[in-house]
Amino acid sequence: MNQNLFIVSLILLTSAFSLSAQEENSKPKKTHEIGVNATFFISQFISFSSNSPTSGDVYAVSYKIYREGKRRVPRMGLGLFSFANGSTGTDAGLTQSRFRVDARVGTERQFKLSKKWQAMVGGDFRTGVTSNKRVYGPGGNNTSSTKDLDLDIEAGLGPVLGIQFNINSKISIFTESAFIAFYERNIEVREAFNNSESDDWSFRTSFALPSSIYFAIKF
Repeated sequence: MNQNLFIVSLILLTSAFSLSAQEENSKPKKTHEIGVNATFFISQFISFSSNSPTSGDVYAVSYKIYREGKRRVPRMGLGLFSFANGSTGTDAGLTQSRFRVDARVGTERQFKLSKKWQAMVGGDFRTGVTSNKRVYGPGGNNTSSTKDLDLDIEAGLGPVLGIQFNINSKISIFTESAFIAFYERNIEVREAFNNSESDDWSFRTSFALPSSIYFAIKF
């Protein structure tokens, strides 16, 4: 009796492990891709004294998830820029700083054009925050410390079109363009001149040319 119970338990346990293994094998295989905006980093290195990004594409890195058997590819991007300096002469005591962060999330479909080339069509939701700050401290023509602040907050969405060249199964390069419609909020604080504040909303569109080259690795 005990021997039969042991055999039945062993069969049930083996069946449970077998079903679990089948479920694991049935899950779509995922491949991750990290892309680095080579144009962004090269331009920042060459123009390290600039107070704004020189690359038209503000996203420094990209991330994609490929799922076996799925044509739709989730995608994300992130960009970060920071700058600060001080002035001399009549503007002695003036400190300027700029901070910008951008993020996007969306999806794309890829279409094979040839053995090495493929096209990408999709869409993104994008948002960003830019802060420009000027602090006038004592020095030069300034006798007291005041500040000016410009804060821009934007959010929008739109279509994306790109093209990719596959060097091999793991490494590729790609570029893309996008047309995005944004709602933008601009907050201004002016202590240095007329001590005023403003808070405005606006709508704008932006077309990003395919001016950046991403170097991507799959793993």
